[in-house]
Amino acid sequence: DRLSDLSSTVVDPNTSKGTFTANIQLGLPVKGELTKADTVYAVTADLNGFSAEKLVMNQKLEANNLKVVANNQGYQVKGDVKINGQAASLDYRKATDGDADVKLQTTLDD
Repeated sequence: DRLSDLSSTVVDPNTSKGTFTANIQLGLPVKGELTKADTVYAVTADLNGFSAEKLVMNQKLEANNLKVVANNQGYQVKGDVKINGQAASLDYRKATDGDADVKLQTTLDD
């Protein structure tokens, strides 16, 4: 139960595909009641051949390789993507508290 608030599914599994490889480190004390401070985690994951409908501004996102890093302070998603077919470089950072920082670089016209 303590880990349920750490994971939230923002990707609809019915409209997404790809492979996922992750290394998860989890630290929990063995006791009855766990607090948020008791849960320490670090995740590094690679998503390959990933695509998801309506993920970015209600548009399809595709990526050959995305790198995801998450820990108690927040998470980051980084890689080269296509948003509705338009190639871009994405760096999305979200702290546990506060707003997300999104860096998206693309060329719209030659």
